[in-house]
Amino acid sequence: MDDVPRVARLRGPRKISPNDLSDLVTFADMRDPSSVIEVDRNDLQASLGANITWNEVAIEGTDEPITKGIEQELPWIPTYFQKNLRLDGSNLTSEREIANRLSWWDFIQSGELKRSN
Repeated sequence: MDDVPRVARLRGPRKISPNDLSDLVTFADMRDPSSVIEVDRNDLQASLGANITWNEVAIEGTDEPITKGIEQELPWIPTYFQKNLRLDGSNLTSEREIANRLSWWDFIQSGELKRSN
């Protein structure tokens, strides 16, 4: 935690290894949250198809605001937010399947969604 302020001030791209990435997922159908697929960062072709490889992985800190509007790409997010659902449609974590381990929170943390009364 002592390094967080120093890292936050870093600017410019920094090359990283695919193993340094957080978990990666994709969807077989962007309209269906239960179609989530975990991407194997060490075998992209198994998850994403033939001829998919890493060229380079880099991260970069910026002063830009957090990108908003992910619900345009994942239109189910507001409904799952209101009902506090996992991607498999349940409200409890009980399975080892990725669709049960993930929820709307894993895709939007900017605070832009508000619960209706």
